[in-house]
Amino acid sequence: MFKAPVINYQFSIEEALLKFGFRIDDKDSGASVAYGFVYNSYGEIFVEFNQSFITNFQTDMKVFYCDKNTHEQVNLYMGVMPTNNRDFIMLMQMLLPSEEFKDHLGIMA
Repeated sequence: MFKAPVINYQFSIEEALLKFGFRIDDKDSGASVAYGFVYNSYGEIFVEFNQSFITNFQTDMKVFYCDKNTHEQVNLYMGVMPTNNRDFIMLMQMLLPSEEFKDHLGIMA
């Protein structure tokens, strides 16, 4: 049985990111950038949202880090912005798994 995603109109992506440890700046274009969260494997993580990305598919949120050697952006996620806290936590756990989660997947830390 298919369950449609639940939209929680009281959910705020800004509040969820702040609770996760990000700081948020707004751009003149109305877009927002969350920064300041450091993940051991990647370094500082950035989240851009509330803007249109020019891609081949519809996306309204991008999660990325800058490669330490090449200084290029490495996208971890480009897609639909979570609409409730459960989806936000699930997405962040998949993108930035804990050390315990890595051990279960057999990924070298």
